[in-house]
Amino acid sequence: MIRCRVMWYTAVILWMAFVVAALGTQARTQFSRNESANNPDTKRSSLCHVIDHQGDKHAKAVCKGLSSMQELTSHLTVEQLPLITTLTIASSNISCLTLDDFVDLPSLHTLMLNHSYISDWKTSLLTSHPNVTTLVLNHCWDNATVQIIGMEPVLTLTSEMLSVFPSLEDLHIVDCYLVHLDRLDNVKNLHKLNIVDGGLGCEEDKLWILDWIDLGRATVSNTTTCYVPSFSMNLLDIKFSFNAHPFLVCMGYHKNTQRECMPPCKCDVMGIKENLFPIIRVHCQVAGLTELPQIPRYTTRINVTGNNISDMSMLFTHERYRHIDLITLDHNRISHMDGKLFYNFVKNRSDIGISLSHNTLSTLPVREIRQVFNEAVQEGESYLPHLGLGNNPWNCDDCDFLSEFQAILYYQSPMVTSLIDIRCSDQSANNAGQQIITLDVKSQCAHEPPLLQPIDILNICMGILLLLIILNFLHNFVQYRRHGNLPWIITKLPCC
Repeated sequence: MIRCRVMWYTAVILWMAFVVAALGTQARTQFSRNESANNPDTKRSSLCHVIDHQGDKHAKAVCKGLSSMQELTSHLTVEQLPLITTLTIASSNISCLTLDDFVDLPSLHTLMLNHSYISDWKTSLLTSHPNVTTLVLNHCWDNATVQIIGMEPVLTLTSEMLSVFPSLEDLHIVDCYLVHLDRLDNVKNLHKLNIVDGGLGCEEDKLWILDWIDLGRATVSNTTTCYVPSFSMNLLDIKFSFNAHPFLVCMGYHKNTQRECMPPCKCDVMGIKENLFPIIRVHCQVAGLTELPQIPRYTTRINVTGNNISDMSMLFTHERYRHIDLITLDHNRISHMDGKLFYNFVKNRSDIGISLSHNTLSTLPVREIRQVFNEAVQEGESYLPHLGLGNNPWNCDDCDFLSEFQAILYYQSPMVTSLIDIRCSDQSANNAGQQIITLDVKSQCAHEPPLLQPIDILNICMGILLLLIILNFLHNFVQYRRHGNLPWIITKLPCC
């Protein structure tokens, strides 16, 4: 019994000691907090701190969560400010970026902005400000709507904006998505541009970046991609645009296309197909061409409307034309299409379109065209080659061609456009100017019965044979009556 009481008293004493210790710890913590709150040095270091202090000459500082640049000096001590040479501002809302906010940092030469919103760039109004030679933009943006409706963070960068830093020599853009980037030749002191990750537009106006790379003034990482803002295009356009494809590869297509594009044609790189080849369009309308032009590699579409081209065989045989999926040859002088070349060009692909409206075609290789269609159906192709054939002088007097041609128009109409404009030539003896699809070709091309049917020929032969037999019998009969001579075959019989 006594032992139980001793154990109970011991437990109570231990519990009381634990409570006293806990209260003491809480009191010390609260005192420490109050002391920190009243200490100006502690208050200054809550958002900014020096991470690398090398003696008394220079230091690096990092500030996070600033709501404005004016807060900068209030979070660093007077002794620290003149020593700072590299300043990193992270996760901040920079409503205005100007050197006027850095006048208290005379040694500053490198400014790094990380994961921050920058809304405005303003030129310094003061004559005394630090010479910032290096600017690093790491995942920064300037579209306020990203915080409201969840749009992707994007950044616009112009020469005028960068003129805020007149001594700028090195510009590093890391993981930023640029909807616009000026040609930076006007930034007079800028010697080096470095782009890592992120993305930017892949239009022809960015070819200057490749020129800078060749001159050693710029570097772009292989992980930097082309960027197409989702709010500027529909989803189908983005799918076949440069979006998310390597920047250097896409700009290489631009550069090669410009170099290989022959005047008077104009060439544009529009995007990337699913097979990773570029979508290159060549425009040569009304250019006085007499033959198909030389085109850039990987050209997919070409328009040569309104020229004097009479031979289209180059389309089927030239290496540069093997990626073509649409060619417009309207209003030319083409009068013939080689069936074998057409078949070999089209047979292994279903994404080809050839427009031949307003030419001088009178016939086509209809058997090869039907063969292409039949093979595509058998192989389960969902897309078929397309032909534009309207407003040509079709020969409706050639029944062998006409019946096959009309069958194509009837049963393979997905391959043929402008059916209403496919008409017989005005020079045709039959149905001049009529729509071919509406003609009664069976009646028009029905053959007249021959003068003699096979049974008639057989009857004539049988009659002639019977007449010869009768004449032979009469001849043998006369010889026997006059001379008693039996027919030669009778004398050879055993019985005679």
